[in-house]
Amino acid sequence: MKLRDISETFENDLCDPEFMIGYLEDALADGLPSFLIALKDVIKANKNKEFDQDNLDKIINESEIYQFLTIDKSLHSLGLKLSLTSINE
Repeated sequence: MKLRDISETFENDLCDPEFMIGYLEDALADGLPSFLIALKDVIKANKNKEFDQDNLDKIINESEIYQFLTIDKSLHSLGLKLSLTSINE
C-alpha cells in the first residue's frame, strides 16, 4: 500500500471550516513554523487560485518564517498570542 501525504488523507476535512480552524489552531499552538506548513496544506486542499506553487513555497520560505517568528516573539513579550477566527461568523 502506498502511503499518502497527510494533506491528501485529510483533503476533504481541510475544506471544512470547523476542521480547518482546529487544524490551524493546533498547528499554531505548536509554533509558527508548524502553522505555516499547516496553512500551506489548507490552501492546497482548498485549491485557492490566488496561490500558485511558487506562492505556496514562499509561505514556508526561511526568511518568511523568521519574520513571523519575530512577530510571534514580540507578541509574546507583550503577553499576547495569535489566534484564529472565521470571518463568516
